[in-house]
Amino acid sequence: MAAITAILARYPEQVITEVTHPATGLPSKKSWLPTVKEVADACVEAVAPIIEREKHNEQLVEQFATRANDDAIKRPTREELQAKYGKDWGLTSLTPDKPKDQRPQSMSAEQLRHHYQHYDLAFKPKSESLSSQAE
Repeated sequence: MAAITAILARYPEQVITEVTHPATGLPSKKSWLPTVKEVADACVEAVAPIIEREKHNEQLVEQFATRANDDAIKRPTREELQAKYGKDWGLTSLTPDKPKDQRPQSMSAEQLRHHYQHYDLAFKPKSESLSSQAE
């Protein structure tokens, strides 16, 4: 009995209650008094979830502290960003300077004539174009 008491004394009250509870602990699983080893094994098994929960809580505290540090980093305000990149956020600097309302000019009749002659795009009847392809 002294050895079992010494084993149980090393664990928190929650583990002692779980291991020794008549309905759910060792008394309900064993037909005779448990050995010292069985009590020690049961205590280790009962304390494992508690240790895992404590580790998880420590990780949460670290994670929240890291997030708080990240939030403490000074981020530029909207006004600072506009001062740096301009009112259009630097988007017009990607395109060459040209008026927005300017539409592409169509070619004059003389320019079209020159273009068609230069690239041999003159109108040809279908019969001529088919015979030239067959050759």
